[in-house]
Amino acid sequence: MNERATFTPGPWTADTGDHEGTDVLTGYHDNCCGVMATIHNQPGEDMPGTVEVANARLIAAAPELLAALELMVDMFERHIDGQEGPDDAADRWDAARAAIDKATNQGDE
Repeated sequence: MNERATFTPGPWTADTGDHEGTDVLTGYHDNCCGVMATIHNQPGEDMPGTVEVANARLIAAAPELLAALELMVDMFERHIDGQEGPDDAADRWDAARAAIDKATNQGDE
């Protein structure tokens, strides 16, 4: 059986800053923000480019997206197996919606 992959815990954030590229930051390293990745703009786009920032936001939302998907899969597997659903179904739905909003920047409008 495969071991579960480990990665830097979230939350991760996207930071356009005042430099070239958009950084994906993590606050996990010594209570300081470490750069996980720098996303560069598409050729011909202004800095920061809209695709660049969108890509960074999607990457930054990865921990929340994975956690929400795991909760939703658990809930649906219970349903398929004929088990009673979890008491926190609404919270799971809200977590999934919040992760999608973070990835797509819908919560900032």
